[in-house]
Amino acid sequence: MLNNTFKTTSGLEQCVAVKFGADLIEVHVPQEVKYYDEKELQMVADSMLVVFKKNYNTILLSNTYDDNVTMPSLWIKSEDGTTLATYSVWSDSMKLK
Repeated sequence: MLNNTFKTTSGLEQCVAVKFGADLIEVHVPQEVKYYDEKELQMVADSMLVVFKKNYNTILLSNTYDDNVTMPSLWIKSEDGTTLATYSVWSDSMKLK
């Protein structure tokens, strides 16, 4: 469900993979996203953050996150593992890498 929501909201034509870790959620996007200009990449990252926040409680419940974790970290990576953007708790926004 979350994969489809990320795909629809971000405007990406291909599916993305979402991997859940202990305190990290990685959204893997197609390799070509790595070469988007900063404005396009920021739009993709921001749209994924909106989806993440809207589905926050569902994410916590369905992936057994600890109640003590205020918010798992959200990272966007390309298929080759390059980190493209990360969630900044301080500014409550996605920061490009």
